[in-house]
Amino acid sequence: MLGCTSFAALDARADEGVAKGDTSAKKIAFSNSYAGNSFRQVMIKSFEEMGAKAVADKQIAATAVVSSNNSVTEQASQIENLILQGYDAIIV
Repeated sequence: MLGCTSFAALDARADEGVAKGDTSAKKIAFSNSYAGNSFRQVMIKSFEEMGAKAVADKQIAATAVVSSNNSVTEQASQIENLILQGYDAIIV
C-alpha cells in the first residue's frame, strides 16, 4: 500500500513542473541528418503522426520534417530556413 501512495504523490508532484500556456500558434520542426534505415523511417513516421494529431487537436500550428542525407552543410541550411520560416522549436 505504501508503494501505491508513493506513486500517487510522485505523479501529483510531477505535474507541478509542467509549463502551461497556449501553444496553438507554435510550429515544431524535425531536422534529421539521415533517413536511410528502418529506425530513422519509424522515427520520422512517428513524428509526422504525432505532429498531425497535435495540429488537428489545435495544440500546435504546424510541423515540418527535413532530412539532409548526411550533409552537414545541407542540414545547417535547412535549419536556417526553418528559423527564417518562424519555427519555434527544432528537434535535431
